[in-house]
Amino acid sequence: MDIDGSPSAATLTVAVQPSGGDPAVSELGVVESLRRAQAYDEVGVDRVAGRPAACATAVHPSGSGAPGTGEREVVLGVPVPGRDRVVLVCVTSPDRDRWPLYERVARDVAASVRPGS
Repeated sequence: MDIDGSPSAATLTVAVQPSGGDPAVSELGVVESLRRAQAYDEVGVDRVAGRPAACATAVHPSGSGAPGTGEREVVLGVPVPGRDRVVLVCVTSPDRDRWPLYERVARDVAASVRPGS
């Protein structure tokens, strides 16, 4: 992705996983898995496009360990309406200046989740 004439420094990953059927249970399961990973600063349930979504955010320290440096990450887990699936959307980037844009992209992708055929 090109932003204002320069290449993006973000990585977008999307995965589809079986969910277990009940969207509420799916969200709680994703939240619990993210908490157990102990890799995130904040984990909880948020809303994406009016629907509950598991959400985790983190700032992973850089090799220098300097405050505020490192890679930022957001993970959103959204149930697919009417399907036994959950979509996981993850964006990571070291670009602090563009982070609000990258986080918005993750939310837009998660909000676009619709059942397929």
